[in-house]
Amino acid sequence: MIMDGTLIFSDQQAVTASAVSTNVLYTGKRELSFGNDLDLSIRVGADFATCTSLQVIIQTSVDEAFTSPVAIATSQAVPVATLKKGFTFPDLRVVPKGNLGYLRLSYVIAGSAATTGKINAAIVNGLSESYDDM
Repeated sequence: MIMDGTLIFSDQQAVTASAVSTNVLYTGKRELSFGNDLDLSIRVGADFATCTSLQVIIQTSVDEAFTSPVAIATSQAVPVATLKKGFTFPDLRVVPKGNLGYLRLSYVIAGSAATTGKINAAIVNGLSESYDDM
């Protein structure tokens, strides 16, 4: 897998309550995935504990402040027992069409706040199941 530092949403981002990705990506107000799909890797970097589940939403907006965010894809809610280091969100593997200029991820914790848990997420080239360090 090839990863560009400018395409990282979250790098070992602690997610103990609902939050958005550390980084917002600017697409130049054009469709990113015109032609070929862009691979998206969203992986658990450290085990989650005490929450019920985690859901990831890909959001887009016309402004960097996300005044009016629009959800363009949503994962299933993944139970905490599954949220172990290396788990990859299987239903969010590509950046969907429909971006409005800016992209970010929203992490939605259900149940109690998580006492631990980290996420790594980026647009990548050549998604690999065996890449555990991301």
